[in-house]
Amino acid sequence: MTEPDIANVSPITPTAPDPLWINKDHRIPEFSRSVDTDHLAEIITTVADRLAPALAEIPDSLHERVDTWCLSHGYNDATTSTRRRLVARQAVLNRLLKATVYEWHHRRGELPEFPADTWEITQSVAEVGANPGFGECVLDYFLLHVDESEMEVIDENRDRLLASTQPAEDIGRLYEAVIPKKYRQSLSQFRTPPDIGQLMRLWAGESDNTVVDPGMGAGVLSSPFHPDWRLSTDSARVIGIDQSQLALLMGSTALTLYGQPHELLETDFLNIPPSDLQQDLDGIVCNPPYTKGDSLPDWYKERINTQLEKTTGLEISARSPLYAYFIYHSRAFLSPSDRAAFITPQSFLSNRYGESLKQFLLDNYAIKAFVQFNPESYCVFDNADTTALLTFLEAKPDSETGGETRFIRVDEKIESKTIRDAVENGEPGETEWGIINRVPQSELCPEKNWQALFDPVEIDTSHLPTLGTLLTIHRGPTTGEVNLFCLSQQEVDENNLDERHLSRIVRKPSQIDGYDYQEADWKEAREKGEEVWLLDPDRIPEVPNTIAEFKQEVSKAARREAREGSVIRDGYSEVREYLREGVIEYGLSDTSTFSNRPYWYRPRRKDPTRVLVQNASRDQFKFILNETDIRHTSACYGFYDITLSETELKALLAYLNSHVFEEVVREYKQTRDGGFDKIEPDQLEQVPAIDPPKMSGETVNTLAGLFDELRQTTRKNDDCNPVLDRINVVLQQEL
Repeated sequence: MTEPDIANVSPITPTAPDPLWINKDHRIPEFSRSVDTDHLAEIITTVADRLAPALAEIPDSLHERVDTWCLSHGYNDATTSTRRRLVARQAVLNRLLKATVYEWHHRRGELPEFPADTWEITQSVAEVGANPGFGECVLDYFLLHVDESEMEVIDENRDRLLASTQPAEDIGRLYEAVIPKKYRQSLSQFRTPPDIGQLMRLWAGESDNTVVDPGMGAGVLSSPFHPDWRLSTDSARVIGIDQSQLALLMGSTALTLYGQPHELLETDFLNIPPSDLQQDLDGIVCNPPYTKGDSLPDWYKERINTQLEKTTGLEISARSPLYAYFIYHSRAFLSPSDRAAFITPQSFLSNRYGESLKQFLLDNYAIKAFVQFNPESYCVFDNADTTALLTFLEAKPDSETGGETRFIRVDEKIESKTIRDAVENGEPGETEWGIINRVPQSELCPEKNWQALFDPVEIDTSHLPTLGTLLTIHRGPTTGEVNLFCLSQQEVDENNLDERHLSRIVRKPSQIDGYDYQEADWKEAREKGEEVWLLDPDRIPEVPNTIAEFKQEVSKAARREAREGSVIRDGYSEVREYLREGVIEYGLSDTSTFSNRPYWYRPRRKDPTRVLVQNASRDQFKFILNETDIRHTSACYGFYDITLSETELKALLAYLNSHVFEEVVREYKQTRDGGFDKIEPDQLEQVPAIDPPKMSGETVNTLAGLFDELRQTTRKNDDCNPVLDRINVVLQQEL
């Protein structure tokens, strides 16, 4: 990065807005000025990188506070130099924000001329701001140990933020620019776009309302429209909540520049009982942290799960992500008719951990609308691999029903006003920008996949049997450690492993290009160096059945062989040595995967399957005819107990690989963060399917022939769409 000319950066003088402007449509005004955050971020990082070495010179008493700060901000796993650089950047940003707020108060006659002393700035801003965001923190103490002259260029740029007409957006962008994505995402921090924040804010609170913003970040959700005037839609008061003092400073700086009355709480939102807030609340706007349930500390997960099971009366899945607990807890702060708006991933609509959350929403709210942003064409979070969902709720008494719920899919960027109109008055059907579907809330079932309701299937499948009536579906065996159990031919040769200890496998769906798998495909994968072998031995002499016993024997055997100067050569020595080295290299322990086997070192055996299907896909699920005796691992599911003839099976495969089935399966699959579609074996068994034994012989033969043509066309690298189109014609006539 080229160092900017920070000595010649001039401040920006604010320009008065057009006093005749009237915001009739609740849109951000055309008079809008933002900060060149990239340039300002370059200045911050340049200054911070010069200051970072000073962190090594701070007193020992301050080192402990810095360590605690790093832990709470997701930097604990970073190298020492990286941690110093990140803390220095935060400290410089902290200085810029406090200098900006100081100047804001000075221009209003509330503070004297800008001082040169760091501590005077901190103390003055804390006194006049009177909230925890402006209070002293470890970042201020760090700056006491650097030369004040280093801060001059930062202080000179305070006018840049003062001149912004969208300070919350600019401060959020500035934070993103100076803190790398890796460290923001470790705490699941994603900035809300301003138009989405505007939409949520208008829904949850209007004039004379008090709105709560848990996890406020830079304050995008709770900020007014423009710092130079008030509108009738601006909230009377905002209560911002966040665990990070820097986040509170960012949010409070933005709200201060807007002139938005607010108060802040530096705490975990899930620790706050409603009685702790001294005033009635009217609405909640929330972009909660998205941390997955499996990533939360066990002690914390158990505490919040127990707490909210008690208050909701529901059995909550321990796999629930953190945002779900924010939604559960928020209801306690609202009275009937109060509103809430959340922006979260959409995964709870289709995953099993979401069933209790959906039941909770049905019981406690009139669910006005869900708005899904199609990830293929409209990415709400530029730097997040997640599909965004807006949830619009209105608290209701227990005795009332919820009316209708709108499921709105947005396929292209549109004005927030258009989305709000769709939320409140949208008629069902396709629009120029997406789809609107209306469903009576009384018909919503928490066990069903709500993701499918954004684009309901129009194919009548009521007369079809389920796929599970024709066969059973099982996942492949779990190895416990792929790198140990799945091997390439080169690894087999290097370790002198006898093939009697191995089984041939297709490791993952990406190894299969077409709609069938043949011996030649396995051989080609072997030549390419792919993992085509599974360590699959029978009983090995001198190897205990449990991994715990084996790990104890490893060191004993090594000492014995060193003492005797020889290795037992009995046809098993190579595989024993391979297991010994693998257990040490991969740090294997006695997990349930290993303990549930006859021998810990032999994965569960399953006969070769006739049909393979991947367990997750970005595109359409592909059902593959296996014409080998090769087995598969847990990356694929397999069809077993098939009651169909060969021709009937091929006819079924034509259906399963068709665009018709692609539509039908949408009601049963889950779209995970990042756009991956996932389906469990039992869910796949519930999908409606054609019943070849009850179809005419001519139709069955036609579909079987088309499946053969489909797999041959793929092998020739020709266009498959004409064949798929013909399959669809046959199926549409049949259905």
